[in-house]
Amino acid sequence: MEDKVRFKVDVSKVYWCSKLSTERSRLIDAFLKDGQVLCDMMCGIGPLAVKAAVKRKKLKVICNDLNPEGFEYCKQNIKLNKVEKRVHPYKMCAREFVRMVVG
Repeated sequence: MEDKVRFKVDVSKVYWCSKLSTERSRLIDAFLKDGQVLCDMMCGIGPLAVKAAVKRKKLKVICNDLNPEGFEYCKQNIKLNKVEKRVHPYKMCAREFVRMVVG
């Protein structure tokens, strides 16, 4: 759990750094406003994407991770925190993801 946001993770399969909690909160508080879109190109299990969606109720999030394990945990964490309608995960190469997003 991080700031009342729940995360399921297996650190033997994916990267996780709880020390980045303060930095994630700082980014969310300093830069993200309701009505904006957050694009997280290499989201891992979704700590920034999911936490931002939980803290900013009118924020739309698109996130991506090529690692199949990270992608599956990200989907689980989106569901666990009930932000499925506002967080849209992808499993793509980051270069391809950016091309898709930018158009």
